[in-house]
Amino acid sequence: MTEKAINELLGLYTEYCITGGYPAIVLETDLEKKEKKLKQIINTYLKADLRDIGKIRNLQKFNNFLEIIASQTGNLLNISELSITTGIAKQTVEEYLFILENTYIIKLIHPYYNNLRSELTKMPKIYFEDTGIASILENKNFLQKVSGKIFETSVFSELRKTYSAEHLYFWKTNNNQEIDFILNKKKLIPIEVKISFFGKDITSLKYFKEKYNIKKAFIITLNKKVDGQNEWLNIIYPWDIKMILKNITTL
Repeated sequence: MTEKAINELLGLYTEYCITGGYPAIVLETDLEKKEKKLKQIINTYLKADLRDIGKIRNLQKFNNFLEIIASQTGNLLNISELSITTGIAKQTVEEYLFILENTYIIKLIHPYYNNLRSELTKMPKIYFEDTGIASILENKNFLQKVSGKIFETSVFSELRKTYSAEHLYFWKTNNNQEIDFILNKKKLIPIEVKISFFGKDITSLKYFKEKYNIKKAFIITLNKKVDGQNEWLNIIYPWDIKMILKNITTL
């Protein structure tokens, strides 16, 4: 692929990260109108229709709850802390999360582990299904540039389009070694997400590779200054995610 084509795709993907993937938003060409339309979706669907679906009585607390979990996209979700922060009973928090997950607003993914004592964190990670929704809820407006957690959330959304969520996990040890995604489909495939990658900070990938005898690992990035791949580590752009499936079938 030519450098010109890569730069064009980078621009389009950056816009996708910032504004999200709702069809009405993608088809709108004016950024201000995109933002206005997405706010209308949030106000009519998330803050109105879901209130009725879930029979939510305290709309102010629910709206505050949405803003707080939007700020946590891509992070571990501690339900007890969330309950204390929002002033909402733990059972109600769990009910809200259930509603949001089953209406395709968020998705919780769980840790992959082989050794319960050294690799276990019971907390799931939370991801919004749409980056634009997450950004507006947290910041009131679109971001000026792509943040790390929004890029990771966008990669999650792209992985979800290719692989069922039941095959997606993350990995975290008691020693704080962590990998963003573990794809468990026929083979274990570790996937790290970094806005920029210059060939360093792959300690966790190396450890996971040796521990589980991994043949292939991936780093998904927007800015790479190293070779595209080597014997076991593949550095790819987010629009090349389907390459992962190709590698699975050849292992």
